[in-house]
Amino acid sequence: MFDAEQFKEAIPLLENVIKKYPDADVRYACEANIASAYEELGQRKKALEMFTEIIKKYSEKPEAQMVVFFAEQHKRWIESGKSK
Repeated sequence: MFDAEQFKEAIPLLENVIKKYPDADVRYACEANIASAYEELGQRKKALEMFTEIIKKYSEKPEAQMVVFFAEQHKRWIESGKSK
């Protein structure tokens, strides 16, 4: 759904994956994709909050570094006004 740009529909599906697999590494990408969906939907404040939270929660986790990098980039884009 996310790749098909069905962002609104993707959010609850991604949230369900996190609920079903709370300790799996897939949760990192799901959280980042949820934040990205909000960004794509024009809900920049919500996306910024989520990206900031991802950075705080996972910056010390080696397995989450790609997601942290992604979140840092998007956070900067939103703050600079370059986001959609």
